[in-house]
Amino acid sequence: MSGPSVTLPVGVDVAAFDTASKILQVINRYSLKRSSDTTAKADEGALKYLAVIYSYVKANATIPMALPGFPFKSPNSQPGSGKVLGKLPDKAEELSLAHLNGLCLSIKEVYPPGAQLTIISDGLTYNDLLGVSDLDVWNYGETLRAIATAKGHTHITFARLQDLVAITLPDQLEEMIYVANASNFRRALLNGFSSPDWSWETASQREDVQLTYKGYIKAVGIDLQHMYDITDDASRAKFQQGLEYIAQQMLARGDAFANAIGQKYKDYVRLSIHASTGAAKLSINLLPTDSSYTTPWHCAVAYKLDGTITTSKRSDFDNDSSYELVYERDRPSHYREKSASS
Repeated sequence: MSGPSVTLPVGVDVAAFDTASKILQVINRYSLKRSSDTTAKADEGALKYLAVIYSYVKANATIPMALPGFPFKSPNSQPGSGKVLGKLPDKAEELSLAHLNGLCLSIKEVYPPGAQLTIISDGLTYNDLLGVSDLDVWNYGETLRAIATAKGHTHITFARLQDLVAITLPDQLEEMIYVANASNFRRALLNGFSSPDWSWETASQREDVQLTYKGYIKAVGIDLQHMYDITDDASRAKFQQGLEYIAQQMLARGDAFANAIGQKYKDYVRLSIHASTGAAKLSINLLPTDSSYTTPWHCAVAYKLDGTITTSKRSDFDNDSSYELVYERDRPSHYREKSASS
């Protein structure tokens, strides 16, 4: 049984509208599962971005997409209790980049001009709050770019915080210049793009903000648990208060970062790693997994015997005798399920 027919407004290019709808359907195949307690407003986001995609299809132009993310690895890489395998990208990022390039290739199958995804690193926006060095952020980003180049992911490009702010820099940005200017990048972001009326009391009334806040509390709690002495109820309460403060600071900075992205990438299809209602952004899964661990900088990946992958904290794999750690290029890369004969 066919669905209800839709009468388009006069002047709408029917073929372009149909193609735009197919492109949006492709993106939706990569969508992040929405929590059962989240208000569904995906129709509002769909209509918003359908119009954006339609404008590019009508012009026979490549669809530009923007994804903030890939900041740095979680600072908790403790064997047996941590989240990640180290400071540098590993098999998790490798699979994620292939997954995202695959999204662009899938769009190309229904629309030959295809799509181009710009990954905008938000590492310097938050790293000082989590005790991650500016140099670690640089090395993480450089390794990501090397992976994308080596694997031929030509539909992915990268941007950094300095691409969003007005700071005079040398033509060639090397690591020492990057690190020397990191605090300047952050200052320029907050001075230039912070909302003057932003407050946690007001922002917390928005459902999308609450969803992100809850995610930050959970993630940062594991990120920082090895850095602080949590031995009793009093220290645990102080730690929780600290988490809430850091999460609120991350949201305030994230608002400035989003404003900067909105200015430079205002005509892009805006993708997000965070759970949302779907009204303002399209939330996507960065890894081909049904697990709740969907961001590669917060987890490790494992290959099961049937060739499929699963994701979780490194501690879950470390403490499961059915998995073994695999090294590549002398660095921990991923886990592998052992065969029965192992």
